[in-house]
Amino acid sequence: MARDGDAALFHHSRFAFAKLILNRNRKIEIMEITEQKKTETTDAAYQCGCLLAVLAEIQAKAHDYKLKGFSVVQRYFGVAMASPASVFSILLKLNRHHLNMIGRCDKYRGRERFLDEAIQNILTKVDNFPRTLDLHAQGRFAIGYYQQKAADRFAIEAARIK
Repeated sequence: MARDGDAALFHHSRFAFAKLILNRNRKIEIMEITEQKKTETTDAAYQCGCLLAVLAEIQAKAHDYKLKGFSVVQRYFGVAMASPASVFSILLKLNRHHLNMIGRCDKYRGRERFLDEAIQNILTKVDNFPRTLDLHAQGRFAIGYYQQKAADRFAIEAARIK
């Protein structure tokens, strides 16, 4: 069983590794990578990673965190990272079904509006889904995904403390 410090080190190590890969080629400086979620960035790759994390959370909540079978992340992470345009229209269509399931569930009713707003906030920063992402953009996608997951986890923990 991992201690809290081990989990923090694990997530910090993932972030540091992704940052190392992105900063390896200093000729391309598209966005500064920090440990905090970049809510104001319009980098499509980063925002696509955030979007996948939100869609995964919606799917998990729709199934009351007891999903049988593959999650959207297990099934689509690689494709979404390499060619977002080919997969996000499918995922957003599936998302409507998941939001409807949440709306019908007594345990989570009302939260579907918050989750839908999270998607809207992300999509306002993306003009269109990139057809393909180069290696650096794939790194920004991964950082967006993991930073969104971390932000969601911290929000849940902060709500529990209150």
